[in-house]
Amino acid sequence: MEDLNPVMKLRVDDEIENAFIAKGYQLVNDPEAADFTISYTVGSRDKIKVSNYPSTYASFAWGYGYYGGMYGRNMATQTNIRQYSEGKLAIDIYDVKSHQPAWHGWATKRISTNDKESPSLAIKNAVNQVVAQFN
Repeated sequence: MEDLNPVMKLRVDDEIENAFIAKGYQLVNDPEAADFTISYTVGSRDKIKVSNYPSTYASFAWGYGYYGGMYGRNMATQTNIRQYSEGKLAIDIYDVKSHQPAWHGWATKRISTNDKESPSLAIKNAVNQVVAQFN
């Protein structure tokens, strides 16, 4: 997995904060007064998808003889290989008083060229997808 650069970390921090505020939670200055703390991990990895499917083609062979023409059909398998990057965001919620994990949510997304060039929307969508699962 790739390391998160400082600019991306600030974007993720801001989006997580905004998403929880939008759900009605408040950020507090005193950690002891908080109901929960948040931890997250972000990363991406290269993946390969291999698909196999039958490829049908017909070959005709005509012969002379008592039975006339002959028809033959050959079956072959076609393999398709695609390489892509997949990003993952995981958010963990910890109970402040017990220091125990209370909730875990995550989202994955195939990273497109547009996501690499302008990641803000992809970050926002991933954070909102995860935070929407939190009750």
